[in-house]
Amino acid sequence: KAGKGRFRAFFLGDDVVWTTVYKEDGGIHKRFTIQGTRSNLGVFNVSDPAAPKRPRTGTEVKISEIQRNFPSLEGAGAVQELAGQLAFYLRKYPGVRVAYDGAVVDPKAVEEFARDYRLGEIRLESDRVISDARIAVIEWKVPAERSIFLCDTNGLALAEIPAGIQAPGFNFTAYLRSDYIREVEAAGALIFEDLDPDLRTLLDVARDTVKNHFRRRKAELARNVVKEWKEQEVYPYEGEPRTV
Repeated sequence: KAGKGRFRAFFLGDDVVWTTVYKEDGGIHKRFTIQGTRSNLGVFNVSDPAAPKRPRTGTEVKISEIQRNFPSLEGAGAVQELAGQLAFYLRKYPGVRVAYDGAVVDPKAVEEFARDYRLGEIRLESDRVISDARIAVIEWKVPAERSIFLCDTNGLALAEIPAGIQAPGFNFTAYLRSDYIREVEAAGALIFEDLDPDLRTLLDVARDTVKNHFRRRKAELARNVVKEWKEQEVYPYEGEPRTV
């Protein structure tokens, strides 16, 4: 989107080929390739459009001459990492299917609990007021890095920052969404969230909301435990409490 994605591919390997199949007006499919090398990043070779072998639109990226091993891209941990990044997006668009190394990325399979909050009107340091901000908290059944993903209103993650929230016993990810975050990302300032007073104000409100979420969750879980004890007739007290 920002014109830099093509260079990120060279972090993995020396040679990259993008193959795109598209549909022209009239329903005719065409295919072209873009090829680049790490040794000459300023030059990309683009082929002329031609008829594809199969009429299926989309883009395939093939990276070769891999530089080194990337263990973070292998195994169940990689699938879980993707699930965390895409969880809210996939909740909003259930028709989208993502597979990684043959495994379907399904956040719901490891989701314990989820709740979404509207943050209301927030006045930023610049005196601007934003009213579309929301944050969703998803709790996981499996260990996960506690993070806040900064997303556009569609739930597409644009950046990831540490949650900075103490919540013993919970594995969670939070998804902060707003058109304002897309604006900040377009300006290239998301990586400097600690230096942007407006973004810091938004994050402070978001973190306070997440903290309140876990205070309520702890109270809910405590009530459920007592309810289970009463149902099992192992709770040591009877009747309603007479004093605090």
